[in-house]
Amino acid sequence: MKKNNLIILAHSKYSNFGLGDYLRILTFVPNLKFKNYFWISDKKLFPIANNCDFIVSKYKIGTKIAKKKIAKSDLVIDLYNKKTKFKNSVLINSILKKTKNIKINTLDICEILSKYFEIKNYKLFTNKKKKNKKNFIFFNWIVPLDWRMKEYPLSKWKLLEKTISDHYPNSKIIWQKTSDNLSQLFKRIENSKIIISTVGLGSHIAMLFNKKTILLCGPTYFNEVKDFKNTKIIKSLNLCKIHKKKLNLKLNKCKCMSGIDNKKIFFTLKKML
Repeated sequence: MKKNNLIILAHSKYSNFGLGDYLRILTFVPNLKFKNYFWISDKKLFPIANNCDFIVSKYKIGTKIAKKKIAKSDLVIDLYNKKTKFKNSVLINSILKKTKNIKINTLDICEILSKYFEIKNYKLFTNKKKKNKKNFIFFNWIVPLDWRMKEYPLSKWKLLEKTISDHYPNSKIIWQKTSDNLSQLFKRIENSKIIISTVGLGSHIAMLFNKKTILLCGPTYFNEVKDFKNTKIIKSLNLCKIHKKKLNLKLNKCKCMSGIDNKKIFFTLKKML
């Protein structure tokens, strides 16, 4: 049977998945080898579709045209966090282990998808279009309040900025802003030369654009990162006793990320410049 149309269905209010998880799932989807890929969601998530090369068109969820597209699709990848009501659909949340800790479940999300769809040798998608209008280093340093465990200390970011500026005075450093919306974050990362990022949305955007990335890892991680050749991983050497054993979402203010060597970040960056 010829595989023509695949729908990716999402909604920012009705899912346990984070925006980074959406992007991780998108990097896998082209392995399903459909002719056309469509994105259906609320408008808040449209920047994801706008910045993903293989998405043909996007539609607002609940509209007549969106419902028609779903009805005529061969497969719906449903990212809702509830029972799907669509035929020919795969509710991603349902193929994960039954637990409240969805972040632990998504550690191997691409491997889980490969097993579910019976794809042995999968590849991860990155955008083919390359844009580099500007030439700056981007600090993707902000983390959500409920994920403070991912946070690299601000004092160390400032020290890193000073070290880079001292050695490379002509290099421009752009900091992520708290006011950046999703479209602005995509644009900043797309226009940058190198991204230094904690684990999260910014790092997944960087990988979608196939950008040179330095990923700072502590308690959180995602296994497919090893498949992105332009990404260099720097792990904390001083995890707390609890996170050495297992990720604990209740321990949100640990000092694990302080164990990342600032000098190692700089020397890794030096090789990339």
